[in-house]
Amino acid sequence: MQHFEYLVRSDLHDMAEDVARPFGSRERDRLKAYTEVVAAELNKLGAQGWELVKAPDIATNRNWIFMRPVA
Repeated sequence: MQHFEYLVRSDLHDMAEDVARPFGSRERDRLKAYTEVVAAELNKLGAQGWELVKAPDIATNRNWIFMRPVA
């Protein structure tokens, strides 16, 4: 039987919003900065063996759920 460990992250939105905020009302630049932060964090977690199981599905749920096999 395979066992997994799980990681729940709810800070990705706050991290990305902190980087995007200085762009103010320039929506295109703001979205690009936000996306780059989220993509970089997802790539970092992926490199550590974490697989994304569930992304936030509504504005009030900011939990990203990841899993990876336990060796």
